Amino acid sequence: SDLLQGIIGLFQSGLSIASVVVFLNWFRRAYGNLHRVGITYIKHKETMAVWTWFIPIIWFYRPVQIMNEIWKETQVKIKQFDPTYVMKNGELIIGLWWAFFIISNFIGRYVLKTAFKQDTIEQLIESSQVTLISDIMQIPEGLLVILIVYRLSKMETKLANEVKKSGGNVV
Repeated sequence: SDLLQGIIGLFQSGLSIASVVVFLNWFRRAYGNLHRVGITYIKHKETMAVWTWFIPIIWFYRPVQIMNEIWKETQVKIKQFDPTYVMKNGELIIGLWWAFFIISNFIGRYVLKTAFKQDTIEQLIESSQVTLISDIMQIPEGLLVILIVYRLSKMETKLANEVKKSGGNVV
């Protein structure tokens, strides 16, 4: 049982690291696409889309601001090319994703703290329960980020098609 738990833990850690790398690369590129289509009033540089996740205090609010900016500005640019395009509000799913992210982050920190304090059976049970809650919280968080990336990817594809139709170049 302990060996199986260890293998699952390694697999879960590897999958988490790979997911973070893929997501951060997508996030940077999606933000950079706003720069590439000529939106000049973007608040930050493309690289800040990645660094904002690692800077203390700023990681608490800036990534969600950038995600909202990507969502909104991509649609604003589409609307410039296609006036019939109906803009979709993403505040609810982005807000829910961010709430799950913040909650799961704090639970994860508590899990890490309790992982090294398992002197009694009660502490071991508490640590296991909190780990389970943390793992469960990551499910809706992951599903919401997949939904956000899917919708934004569709928007970016539409924007790329509109740029091509107008004679522009898409890299």
